[in-house]
Parts: sequence; C-alpha cells; structure tokens
Amino acid sequence: MILRYARCLRGYTQAESAATYGIEERTLRRWENREFDPKWNDVISLVEDVYLLNILEVIGKINDDNEHND
Repeated sequence: MILRYARCLRGYTQAESAATYGIEERTLRRWENREFDPKWNDVISLVEDVYLLNILEVIGKINDDNEHND
C-alpha cells in the first residue's frame, strides 16, 4: 500500500519507478499487489530516494485517508 500510494502521489508509472530503482517492473507490481513482501529497506529507498518523499509523512497521509474513509 505504501509503495503504490507514494508512486501515485508522485505520478510515476510502475515501469518508470522500477527502472529508476533498478528492478524489474514485475517485481514492483508484485510488491504493490502484495504477492511478495519487499524488504523494509527497499520500501524506504523507493519512497525516499526515487519518489523523494518522507516515509513517515507518507504513512501519516495513508492513516489520515483511512480515517476519513471509515
């Protein structure tokens, strides 16, 4: 959820994100679809280094959105 949310905030496609991070697009797709769990370091690196977002702020925004949708 964090990866997809952050990617959409920045307007990246899965292909762009994967290429920038140096992984295959299908790997990112599997992470986003929760078919495989990425290492926490990969989540942090994608959010902070590729999407240039603060991981804690992204988590906070997800929590805020979930509270408003309940």
